[in-house]
Amino acid sequence: MRDTIFISHATPDDNEFTIWLASRLELLGYKVWIDKKELLGGEVFWDDIEDAIKNKAIKVLLVYSENISDKKNAGQVKPGIQKEIDLAAEVVKRNPEIKDFLILLHLDKSPYNLFSNSQDLNQIPFNNNWAEGLELLLKKFQKDAVPIFKEGGQNSFSEWYLEHYLIKNPIIEKRELFYTNWWSVKHLPEQFYIFRFTNEEQAKAVHAVNKDTLATINANCITTFEKNLIFDVLHENETIKLEPTEIHEIKISELLLGYDRESFPTKRDAENYFKKLLKRALHILFRKNRLNWYELAK
Repeated sequence: MRDTIFISHATPDDNEFTIWLASRLELLGYKVWIDKKELLGGEVFWDDIEDAIKNKAIKVLLVYSENISDKKNAGQVKPGIQKEIDLAAEVVKRNPEIKDFLILLHLDKSPYNLFSNSQDLNQIPFNNNWAEGLELLLKKFQKDAVPIFKEGGQNSFSEWYLEHYLIKNPIIEKRELFYTNWWSVKHLPEQFYIFRFTNEEQAKAVHAVNKDTLATINANCITTFEKNLIFDVLHENETIKLEPTEIHEIKISELLLGYDRESFPTKRDAENYFKKLLKRALHILFRKNRLNWYELAK
């Protein structure tokens, strides 16, 4: 009975992805075959691989990346992987009723024709997001009735990984240089200013005409290191002056060492406004050095 998912990959280059995939498939209850000796850098036993592909595999998953290419022979696949591809083709030839026996998991930006007829095979994209690729693969398994033996399987592969793979690749004691995410500020202005307006709309209007000045908005307040702001605002083709109702000068040394005030701005107000102003300065510095925002994968 064919009930096993065989995973073929380039070792050690694609070990990380292969271990991730195998462990998750087993957790979902699928029966997975992977050459564990190969992961450990040991001898590959072709009799075991041949038996698994010819007699046990219901699907052969090839981790399709540039790593399967033979660096010594341009345009060719590594001999071991090519042999597994040929074994899969032989199974299909002898069992024409088997559909989509060899599935390519496209892991990187490599072309779709790394080996003969690869562009004609079913390729599932994993190059943008592993989780999305796994979701598509599971839909394919469901469509092709790949058997699940147990929901939330025993995950024997994960147990093997912990007991053998990590032991063979132990923690190495060595000195490393780590960088802190604390940023030191060598020079600060002696004070900063909080301009309080009648409402938030006025604060936004004044902030807009001072767009070249480092400043932040907090409700109806503008926080900045600049003492002299522009208060002339164009409104309905008429220039009007929106002067603040309050101006607070806060010495940074007092804020750091002992600022105490019960009325606005309290110590918490001053600290929060000052932190937001420094954060804004840091973002502008990053942007000037082309260090842009990037969203992390979920």
